[in-house]
Amino acid sequence: MDRRRTYSKTPSKTTSKNGKLSQNDQLLGDDVPRFRLNARQTIYKKLRLHSEADESELREIARCIEHGIYESLPKPFQQNDYMAQSMEISAALNRDASYTQSLLNKSLDPVDFGKMTYEELASDDLKKQREIWYKDALKRSMIDEGWSSEATDYYTCPKCGAKHSLFRKMPAPSVDDVEITEIQCLDCLNIWRDP
Repeated sequence: MDRRRTYSKTPSKTTSKNGKLSQNDQLLGDDVPRFRLNARQTIYKKLRLHSEADESELREIARCIEHGIYESLPKPFQQNDYMAQSMEISAALNRDASYTQSLLNKSLDPVDFGKMTYEELASDDLKKQREIWYKDALKRSMIDEGWSSEATDYYTCPKCGAKHSLFRKMPAPSVDDVEITEIQCLDCLNIWRDP
């Protein structure tokens, strides 16, 4: 007798003693794979951490979030991509109670929340840190391209009004012209020329 377990892509329907379908299977339907059920259950648990709302409301929100995750991925998708996105969503719900409250008071659409990228789901501290890393990497690459190595407050950005920029001197297009100064704002990344 072969004792290996086989798993089907569709969940098996389980019935309780009274013959009704379990609540998880009622939410799923016939054509949804088991890994999606697991994602819904995990999302529901994370929602439950920060709310004492009605169970059916939280399960419906979890279903909509999971549907958003499913819709956000290009078809056909790899199950690993789906799992990574659902874990990002779960981590964001676990980390930040305001997501749960926004979902409950309907200021954040659950399907749209499920479609959010990991950049959008990052905490404010991580977003600030990423911005610092990005600007530092940009500055280093610009220095390699001949831009000044120190930021200056001499120039004012015409786009955002900031006084934090790098500059470089460009050779004149013709002998009669003066050399051109090219400036890049480090706040909004706008580039302009100073005659």
